Amino acid sequence: MKVDRENPSNQILERVSSVVKSGGVVVLPTETVYGLVGDVSSAPVLERIFELKRRGADKPISIFVNREVLIKLFPKGLPQVSRKLADRFWPGPLTLVIPYEGRDFQHLTSGSRKIGLRFSASRLIQGVLEKVKTPLSATSANLSGEKRPYPFEKILQTFSSRVDLIVKAEERQGEKASTVLEVEAKGVRIIREGAVPTKEITDFLLEG
Repeated sequence: MKVDRENPSNQILERVSSVVKSGGVVVLPTETVYGLVGDVSSAPVLERIFELKRRGADKPISIFVNREVLIKLFPKGLPQVSRKLADRFWPGPLTLVIPYEGRDFQHLTSGSRKIGLRFSASRLIQGVLEKVKTPLSATSANLSGEKRPYPFEKILQTFSSRVDLIVKAEERQGEKASTVLEVEAKGVRIIREGAVPTKEITDFLLEG
């Protein structure tokens, strides 16, 4: 199945959402690299994604959110520094790893009591979120520990018989994964450099 990244049809959004709602896992293009996307409010779906990636269960994955999902996770709003970063860089390819004390989604923290949040600029991802109304996995479509991103041909070789749907978009050159930033009371730490330059983040924080 093919999709226009900038203008996904309602037919594609309905098809993807139907698979996700039924507990399936889909390979989807984002504004960065291809991801393995499923409804991770379901612990069995989360376990399946770990198995697909051959990833240790002690290594939590990030999730895609929209405003509705954020309110479910943080009914009182994001912590101050995280909110400031979100206001500046979301929607976009920045993942914020922040403390999470809620009950409903603790299985997403893998015992770390931290959760990685990404408010994607992808119209496809946001369209699916709007229909399923639940957090979606935001982990890249590759095996854990291997070079990222995979070319589409390798995604097909690795996952075509193991996931429920693969959606292809036009090829882009030089795609990078999201930048991952951990936000703690004592400060911020870059976990992974990616599509948002580190200097852009540090300059913004130094501005006050």
